[in-house]
Amino acid sequence: MERLDATCSRTQIFLENKNIDIMFISESHFTNRSHLKIQNYITYVTQHPDGTAHGKTAIIIKKKIKHHKSTKYDKDYFQVMTTSSHRRLNRTIYTAVLYLFS
Repeated sequence: MERLDATCSRTQIFLENKNIDIMFISESHFTNRSHLKIQNYITYVTQHPDGTAHGKTAIIIKKKIKHHKSTKYDKDYFQVMTTSSHRRLNRTIYTAVLYLFS
């Protein structure tokens, strides 16, 4: 858990210093018991069906961005997470992060 806390701190510093709105992570290696909780951001993750810490994806989005989770697939050979964000001029931006096992 100490390693995860350090990862959260470093990730939050990076997101804030670079003013990142949306960040995609492939091979996040999170489990049902471990995940990133970052102030002012929402994290969406996929889980490998066997519950072990391999593969997986994550999307980290600033809370101030109006969005919602669209699709999530947790298969043994791939994981994908999609979201949609509503921006100015009534445009919707769709985002996705994908992890494929080879």
